[in-house]
Order: sequence, then structure tokens, then C-alpha cells
Amino acid sequence: MINYSDLVRRIRESKGLTQKELGSMTGKTQGYIQGLENGRLKEPGIGFIAELAIRLQVNPYAFIREGEPLFVPPVPPGRDAVRKKLEKYEQLVKKMHEVMVG
Repeated sequence: MINYSDLVRRIRESKGLTQKELGSMTGKTQGYIQGLENGRLKEPGIGFIAELAIRLQVNPYAFIREGEPLFVPPVPPGRDAVRKKLEKYEQLVKKMHEVMVG
């Protein structure tokens, strides 16, 4: 089972952000981030995951499947397989954004 508290904290700390800064970047309050990190909120909403994916290059699959890398790797030139995988990430983020926005 994915530990969302740990996942959100690892993302925030790896980017050197405070809870308030992460909240501002994702359209959430510091209290929301704090609630996720301390387990008061059991799991993040799809909109929050989409914002992390878009703004911080977070791999959205990390919230769905255990063992997924936390961040989307940069694409080296000429690496078609990696580029195709990143295109799938982008499609997922777009779908998540569509659900979030309407």
C-alpha cells in the first residue's frame, strides 16, 4: 500500500520546499499539505497529483503503483523508448487535468 504521507513529504523535501510553498505552488493551503503529511488526510485528490506532476515533474504513477520512480527523468536526445514513456506520462497528466478542471 502506498504511504501518501511519506510520498508527499519526500517530494516536498527533495525540492527544498516548505509546506506553505508547496501549497502555494499547487493551489492548496499549508494545512492541506500538513494534513497529507501527518496522515490526517488519507490520500491526495487527483487535482493535487496533477499539479505536482505539472509543476514539479513528479511521476503521477508514483501515486498509483508502488515502486515507480518519484520524478520523471529528463529525456536524453535520441532515446525513443524513454521519449515514448514520457509521452504516456504527459497523456495521463492531461487526463488528470481534464478530470480536475471539468
